[in-house]
Amino acid sequence: MSEAIVGLIGVLLGGLISALIQYGSNSSDYRKWKVDKKIELLKEKKINLKNEFKESRKLFEIGLEQDTISIDMATDMYYIFPNNVSKAFKIFIDDDDKSESSKKKHYYKITKQMKIALSKIDEDIEKLLE
Repeated sequence: MSEAIVGLIGVLLGGLISALIQYGSNSSDYRKWKVDKKIELLKEKKINLKNEFKESRKLFEIGLEQDTISIDMATDMYYIFPNNVSKAFKIFIDDDDKSESSKKKHYYKITKQMKIALSKIDEDIEKLLE
């Protein structure tokens, strides 16, 4: 009888160890999937921001030439793009100096802030890959 109990305990321990290994493997796979998904979403976000900004920048350039502001472009600047881009755009809107040099300065600052935001996404991706 004692051999049966020892055998039963051996089977139970073997099953427990197997279950723990399986759990560890599944847990590791889930963490990897989660990181991969975050990276995929960040890459999509970057592509979308680049494309949206490309379109808005064209409208912004036209607006600078014609002294008008497209509502689509303005709402994108305020609500779709990162805060640093929105702030740079707000500074442009609030600036009373609408000379050519001022417009160019603001255009540069807004574009620079977008590049910084895109670079931040790259940094986030790199951190996830470490």
